[in-house]
Amino acid sequence: MKIILIINTLLFLFIKTSLADPKIIKDGLILQSKPYSLNETTLVVSNSNKIYVCSIIRELTKCILSTNNKNFIN
Repeated sequence: MKIILIINTLLFLFIKTSLADPKIIKDGLILQSKPYSLNETTLVVSNSNKIYVCSIIRELTKCILSTNNKNFIN
């Protein structure tokens, strides 16, 4: 029973984090974009007074919270 609970918890966390990154881009303001190819791009996104650096490779999106906001907003 504990194994099923652990698997369900991990699955929930994985789904939650995989849906959160595209929402950051969708709801945020793109400050800067750097395309590397047709399928790969890096974005700097402002969302809720926070700055995120997002990497997009085909359908995979991964965003990380920037620790130094003053370097991006002038």
